[in-house]
Amino acid sequence: TVECNSTGSPNLKIMFISSQTDYSTTCEDLNPGTMYNITVTSWNNELSNSSDTIYVPTLPVQPESVVTDPLSDTNISVSWNVSDENIEYFTVECNSTGSPNLKIMFISSQTDYSTTCEDLNPGTMYNITVTSWNNELSNSSDTIYVPTLPVQPESVVTDPLSDTNISVSWNVSDENIEYF
Repeated sequence: TVECNSTGSPNLKIMFISSQTDYSTTCEDLNPGTMYNITVTSWNNELSNSSDTIYVPTLPVQPESVVTDPLSDTNISVSWNVSDENIEYFTVECNSTGSPNLKIMFISSQTDYSTTCEDLNPGTMYNITVTSWNNELSNSSDTIYVPTLPVQPESVVTDPLSDTNISVSWNVSDENIEYF
């Protein structure tokens, strides 16, 4: 038999047949982010002998419904949901090609699962991933790809040239713009 149990939950027992050559099984339908005690017991003629108990956690629940919103040319808001509260903390990674990871940590007691990735580069595509952590194990959301807004044109100057034409000129502080 294999016993998979956690504090406060009933034992889950799975029987093995002696003719099996693959001595393995899967404990299924467990709770996410929960520590389980695993014990394997061999039987013969109604006598048994058990392994040492191994303590192993399940992965925390995966963050879901990740939503991103470019707030400005340097900030992206990120929000998410979780279906289980058994999480120690979250990390949010805002990555772009060629730049270091920006990680923001959260405590799971928060009820508002959101943050803002700040001090980003204007007009740049970022990869956003939210990861839940519990018992030193993690489970990551799907990666969302979202750009920051391009830099805002500055010093817009107009000059009426005629009764049908107006000249318009401006400056930008960043060259990462596709078109105006």
